[in-house]
This record gives sequence, structure tokens and C-alpha cells, in this order.
Amino acid sequence: MTLSGVITGDIIRSQTLDKESQAAALAALEHTLNWCQKHYGVRGELYRGDAFQVLVDQPQYSLLVALLLRLALRTLRSGSDPIDARIAIAIAPAEQEPERVATGRGEAFVLSGRQLESMSEQRLAFSSPSPALQLFLPVLFRYLDTHISGLNHNAATALQLKLLNPELTHDALAERMGVGRTSYTRFINRAGIDTLLDTLAMFEKAAACDSFWDGREMNFKRD
Repeated sequence: MTLSGVITGDIIRSQTLDKESQAAALAALEHTLNWCQKHYGVRGELYRGDAFQVLVDQPQYSLLVALLLRLALRTLRSGSDPIDARIAIAIAPAEQEPERVATGRGEAFVLSGRQLESMSEQRLAFSSPSPALQLFLPVLFRYLDTHISGLNHNAATALQLKLLNPELTHDALAERMGVGRTSYTRFINRAGIDTLLDTLAMFEKAAACDSFWDGREMNFKRD
């Protein structure tokens, strides 16, 4: 069976948001899902008014997609606080062509949903049937979660722009953000861009590494 990534998430304290903030959050998620569909072929669905689920056929990109979804919310504000989400990623066998993503079947859907239900304070978590991946990725995700949760608005915006436009220079990204190059460089460095890109690269390699699947016969979709 083919391995897939499944992302399940919900907006934190969505019922406390005013109607304008709720609409902005859903629009930001929808825009990001459309971008990820265009660039990575994901299938995503918003449901229940504050929840979302994404099927990532190339599971090595699951973390990037999850970060983009979370940053799409954290660049918004409700009062003085950023809007945020809990997001659970699972990599496991999954139904490849579900009629609706939110009703998809397979181990990846089950693991992702259960992981989200078990999350309280944590806002980014990982689950997999691979014993090797479970040795280190859940811990890595806790560190990454703490880092993303600590980003201020400018750092989150700078990071979002960089991940969406990796080919652009700092000058071009600064122009899009409406700040000077020096300010943009300060914001993106505050976001820990070099370490974060290394983390994404490591996740991509680990998720697609056959040796991490303990002899299980799995198929991977690759570029």
C-alpha cells in the first residue's frame, strides 16, 4: 500500500474569534490549501467551521504543508494575539482517492485524527507506524512547535514569504513584505530560517527513506 501524509488540524479557540477574524482565518487556510494543491498536489478540505484535513500523496512534504497552514494563521491577529491551530501529521498507508478527504480511510487518517485528539497544549505533533521515525520525529516536532509558537508577527510573516517563494532574493521578499532589506533579513534570521530549512530537508529525507520502515513493503510517490 502506498504511504501518504495526512494532516488534521483545527483552529484554536475558534469560538472566541469575532466573525471577521473567523472569516479571515478560513480564507487564509483556503488560500494556502490552493497553493499547496498547485505546487504539491495535495487534497485539502475545511469542515465543521474550524477544522481541516489534508491528504499529501508525497508524504515528505507533509511538514512543509503543515507549517504553511500554521503560518497562514499566525500572520493574522485577533486582538493582540495571533490566530493559531493544532496540527497533527501522520505518515502511514492511506486510501489514495477518497471521495472526500475528511472521510478518508487508512492508517494515516486514523493516526492523524487520534494524535490531534490527544493534543492539549502542543500545537504540532507527529505520528507514524514506523518505530524508527517514532524514535526522533515526535521530539523534533516538540522543539519545532516551541519555536513556531514563539515567533512574533514580523518573523512569522517573513518566514511564510520565504517558504512560499524560495527562489526570491531578500530584496524581493522585503518588497513584498513592505519593509527594507535590512529589516527583512533581521526578521527572517529571528525565524531561524537556516535551521528550519535544514529541519525540513531532514524530514523530507527521513519520510522517504525505505530503511525507516522496518522491512514493511511500502511504495512512495516521489518527484
